[in-house]
Amino acid sequence: SRHAHETSAPGVTWLAWSLTLILAVWEVYAGWWSTYLTALNRVLTAARLNCLAHGLKLLLAAAMLKAGMGLLAVPLAGLVAGGVQRLLARRECLLILSAWPQPQRPADTRGLLRVLWPNSWRQGVIGVGTYLGANATALICLEVFGLAANAQYGLSLQLLSVIHGLAAAWTAVKWPELAQHCARGDLVAMRRLFQPRLWLQLLTFVSLAGVLIPQIGRAHV
Repeated sequence: SRHAHETSAPGVTWLAWSLTLILAVWEVYAGWWSTYLTALNRVLTAARLNCLAHGLKLLLAAAMLKAGMGLLAVPLAGLVAGGVQRLLARRECLLILSAWPQPQRPADTRGLLRVLWPNSWRQGVIGVGTYLGANATALICLEVFGLAANAQYGLSLQLLSVIHGLAAAWTAVKWPELAQHCARGDLVAMRRLFQPRLWLQLLTFVSLAGVLIPQIGRAHV
């Protein structure tokens, strides 16, 4: 709020910020169909829909930027892309579930929550901690180096996030299978599946980051 007046159109900046907050909530709500699709071991389908949504977001944002919509382009594009992804993922889930036999008795929701909670709260802490850490770093960059440097940092962070996503694919595609081994208590199979994938993930990230970071440094000098 202290730096909104430094932008060319403070009113548009505030509107774009409000839409970004709405987009954050919308993506959490709309994304659960994709999460459920992955849990059904349709990892490839979920990844294709995710790629489609991100591609659509990029094209829409570029078109809106070219049309002169400025800061509003990215959140508006995100709202549309999130809706398309939710619609397609929901259709795939319902198609898969329609072929399964219907349960004869209602699900034990409380019992299911008791099973899920020990891991769910840990994942929540990691997710919130990662989000707050990234924003705290951006805030420090903004206060110490100013608005222009913060914009450069934001681009660098996005590029590294892309690398992180590429590297994480080694393990992400195996989470449903890992969950099945975990449910059976087969820790040996989990270890045999996870360890080589984790090493591939780490090596991929280090290799790609090693190429990207020097390029970012030269671009910002």
